[in-house]
Amino acid sequence: MTCQGIIEIGNSIFSSSLVASLLGVVVGGFITYKVQKQSMEKQQQFERKKMKYEENKKNQETKIKAYSKILHLNSTHMVSEWDHHTSRTELYGDKYMKYIQPILYEIYHLLDDDIAKEIDYIEISFERIYILGSENDDKWSLGHSYSKILTEIRKEFEDIRKSRSSA
Repeated sequence: MTCQGIIEIGNSIFSSSLVASLLGVVVGGFITYKVQKQSMEKQQQFERKKMKYEENKKNQETKIKAYSKILHLNSTHMVSEWDHHTSRTELYGDKYMKYIQPILYEIYHLLDDDIAKEIDYIEISFERIYILGSENDDKWSLGHSYSKILTEIRKEFEDIRKSRSSA
């Protein structure tokens, strides 16, 4: 063997070992990249879920505080009155607008559809009454809608109590 032959054999061994090493580095780097990317995506997904949960929890707390305040104001300012002769409820519009309406509009975006629909009905009725004047059934239909709102609020409190006792 000549010196040139030995150098060529050494170069071929060295270059194939170099290629294998480089290939190992590239494959190892790619695998590491994929694992880190998956881990990062899982962490980001977890953080998004956590943020959404915290936001929903905060919104629920805000809504419950407002509901408590509404029930308290309703009882202390007699916003509505049940007539035992007719078995109907009359809503006192001035007290509703002064005490209850501002609270409901603060949390309007958090309200369930059933409550929002009743609020909308009350508001449309107030606008109609303002423009066209009051009709005989207005005080009763407004009272009925307001009673539905109070019933839904109480139902939500009942659901909360049930969920706490079953947990």
